Amino acid sequence: MSIHPLWLRLLVGALVALPLLCVVLLSFPAWVSWPFLPTDRRQTVLSFVDRLTKWAKAISGGSR
Repeated sequence: MSIHPLWLRLLVGALVALPLLCVVLLSFPAWVSWPFLPTDRRQTVLSFVDRLTKWAKAISGGSR
């Protein structure tokens, strides 16, 4: 028998995923404009993605 109901576990999972979803949606314009970006701006976007990946791995508790 489960201590927490299924709907509560789903709600918590959605709330945990919400910040990552917001970051992905807000970075969409950067990906659309990628071909038109100068080289230094491209490097900035790549470093942002690298930091985002490290953050996502850290909050998920894995080093996959």
